[in-house]
Amino acid sequence: MTTLRRLALAAVLGGTAALGFGCEKTTEPTDEEPAQYISVRRAWRPGERDSVASYVVRTGAWGQYSDLAATAVWAWDSTTDVIVNPEWQPAAAAAAGLRLAPQFAAGWGSVGMDVRIVFDSIPGGTVQKDSLDWVITLWWNPADSTWKGYMLNATTDATFVERNVSTAFLDASDGKDGAGGGESRAASGTYWEAEGGTYRINENASYGGLSTITSGPFLGGNIQYGLMGGRLRKVTMPRIAGADAPATQTVDYDFRFARIGSQRMFCYFAPVTPPPGYTQCTGQAFANILAAARAGRTIETLSGPFPRGP
Repeated sequence: MTTLRRLALAAVLGGTAALGFGCEKTTEPTDEEPAQYISVRRAWRPGERDSVASYVVRTGAWGQYSDLAATAVWAWDSTTDVIVNPEWQPAAAAAAGLRLAPQFAAGWGSVGMDVRIVFDSIPGGTVQKDSLDWVITLWWNPADSTWKGYMLNATTDATFVERNVSTAFLDASDGKDGAGGGESRAASGTYWEAEGGTYRINENASYGGLSTITSGPFLGGNIQYGLMGGRLRKVTMPRIAGADAPATQTVDYDFRFARIGSQRMFCYFAPVTPPPGYTQCTGQAFANILAAARAGRTIETLSGPFPRGP
């Protein structure tokens, strides 16, 4: 892979948004144990939409796509909370070697993103059309603007059965294959990286019509808003930087039944022509990629909506 293409991957992975075609639903296992955390749906509180959007835009809780929050919150008629699952059994979990994940805790926010980005991997010559296709789950701490995490599966499928999680494998494929992610707290310089467990999305549907992105690094692209259901099942995240406890945490989150809000984004950067019904992406994201290449910077190891590490 060329240095420019690798830089393109790295720069775009500094943010994430929405793809996924169709409204498929996958078959669910019936014998799995309850997750530690679940999502529950409720009505928006008065003024909450504005406060959530303001927080996300101000803190970058959704990575490069945070500016979309101002529109997204009005597209969803209700919201979800992350809570401790009443059916979860701590003693059984401890016996199974499941360590509580204090970083991923009740009261945090979560959102789904489904992304398709198409670009010319070798500008200046014949168009070499390339694409980045991801389905992502994000979470963030409303009490600490530097604390956030994500799980990503590189796929063109809207839904998928359990994928084994290995961020090392995802990185080795240049973001083209596999599932990986992590959680970081920049305030303390701590980063946990996902290496174990499974990730699946069983529902990715209820999307409305396309609208045009009016600000941010993916200006001019297209966006839809819908709902996503799935599970992060015993995703193990060893700490690889910093000193926050624990040394290893396990994220076990089930959002299959109270689906979380999701965004599906399409971005076609020139000279790639968008298909009929879509508009050209003109935002700064690709210019940032080219600037990095011309500056001769080496590739950063990134694999999701946020840079690896704090």
